[in-house]
Parts: sequence; C-alpha cells; structure tokens
Amino acid sequence: MNDLLAELFVELLRLVGISVDGEDERTQALAMLTFCGLFGVIVGCFSSGLTATVWFSVAGVCAVTFLLVKCWPRG
Repeated sequence: MNDLLAELFVELLRLVGISVDGEDERTQALAMLTFCGLFGVIVGCFSSGLTATVWFSVAGVCAVTFLLVKCWPRG
C-alpha cells in the first residue's frame, strides 16, 4: 500500500511538471511542500470564512517548513 501511495504521488507531481524520480528525499520533501502550499493557497482563495483561514494556515505551515528544509544544513 505504501508503494502504491508513493507511485500515485510521484505521478501526480509529474502531472504538474515536477520530476522527483531518482532524487534524494530532501528534494522530494521540497516538491511535496511546494505542492501542498500552492494547493492551500488556491483552495483558500476559493473558500470563505473559517475554511479559508484553515487553508491559508496550512499553506503558511508548508511555507515555513519549506524554508526550514531548504535552509537547514545537510548532515
């Protein structure tokens, strides 16, 4: 089941133009955080009230996590 979800996610990213095949886990995490952040902003724009606030919060958490992963020194 885990392999199926991983393959679906890779194909979804390939559909939007992001290739993560053969890349390290850090690159895959950055691609996932970018996708989730953009999804949160887009859905937040089409929502209203508390739902929009929740989606914008999700996008903000993804953006902060993206910056932490991007700027954190490699071990």
